[in-house]
Amino acid sequence: SNILVPARYSVNPKLGRWVMTQRRQFTLMVQGYSSALTIERIQRLESIGFTWSIRPEPKSSWNIKFNELKAYKEAFGNCMVPQRYQANPSLGTWVHTQRRQYKLMKEGKKSSMTQEKAKALDSIGFYWAAKNALANTNPASARALLLLSKEEENDSNSGSTA
Repeated sequence: SNILVPARYSVNPKLGRWVMTQRRQFTLMVQGYSSALTIERIQRLESIGFTWSIRPEPKSSWNIKFNELKAYKEAFGNCMVPQRYQANPSLGTWVHTQRRQYKLMKEGKKSSMTQEKAKALDSIGFYWAAKNALANTNPASARALLLLSKEEENDSNSGSTA
């Protein structure tokens, strides 16, 4: 079994903070920094099933959202998820983030977008800019696209980061 105590553990806040400290110290040790964590403590914690990270790996998180996007496309016929998509707000944010990261990658700036991710998104008909999608859509989707492109324009004018 795993010990999956969250940092903000309402049942026992002190335990949550202690667990968070152990995870932080472990991360420091792994990164080669000074840490109060000893090998003995690591072994003792691992012997009871302590989990060092409760967050999913970034690649698996990306794949989960990619699969949600594929399901959205299956349902709506396109990948034009509004940024403030009420049925799945995190998917709307994720799609917006993919566009922003792609733009950064194309500009040669630091980005989490990779060629592999871009190809995967291209393979399902992802539009990198909502404005470009307007010419290739049916009238029923045009209104949603106009709203989406206005959101992107407002975000780029305000310097917003989602």
